[in-house]
Amino acid sequence: MFLNRRGQSFDVFKLLISAIVAVAILAILLAIIQPWNPQGDPIRETKKLVGEIAGSPSTPATSQEVIFKKGITINSGLISSASQGLVAEHAVCIVPGDFSGQDSIWESYNGVRVTYKGTSDTAAVIHAICDVCSKISESGYFTTYDPNMEEEWLDECNDSVFSTENSDETCCLFAIKRSI
Repeated sequence: MFLNRRGQSFDVFKLLISAIVAVAILAILLAIIQPWNPQGDPIRETKKLVGEIAGSPSTPATSQEVIFKKGITINSGLISSASQGLVAEHAVCIVPGDFSGQDSIWESYNGVRVTYKGTSDTAAVIHAICDVCSKISESGYFTTYDPNMEEEWLDECNDSVFSTENSDETCCLFAIKRSI
C-alpha cells in the first residue's frame, strides 16, 4: 500500500543538500577570485599614492585601506621607482608610524624599509607627504602642512634623507597608520 511512496521530508532533505552544495561552490569561487582583487594590496597602493603626490609639494594623501600580510615589505626603492624619477631613493623615508615601537610585529630599518612580521593580517592605511627636504625637516612643518604625521617619526629616518646635502631635492615621508 505505501510501497514506492516518498514523504514530504525527503523533498526538504534534497533542498538542504542543494543549499549546502551551492554554498560550497560559492566559497570556492570567492577563494579563486579574491587573489586577483587589487584592493587592499599595500605595494600597489603605495605605488599609486606616490604617483599622486610626488609632483605636488605639501599635499598629503592617504591610501585606501590595505591589508598587511606576513612578510610584506615596502621600501624606498619601490617608492622611488614608482615616482618615475621625481623622488630619488635616498630621499624617501618609510616608517611604521602608528605602529612604531611594535618591534616584534613591524621591522623598520632607518626609514629605508618596513616589513610586517605579524602572524595575522593587519588592516592599515598608508599616509604620505612630499616636499623640499629642507622644508620637511623644519620644526613645526607637520603642524602646518600635515597634522596626521608625527614630527618624531623623522627620528626613524636615515640621517641622510633630510640632510643639508639634499636640501633642494624633493623628499617624501611615508607612514603606516591604523585604519579608522
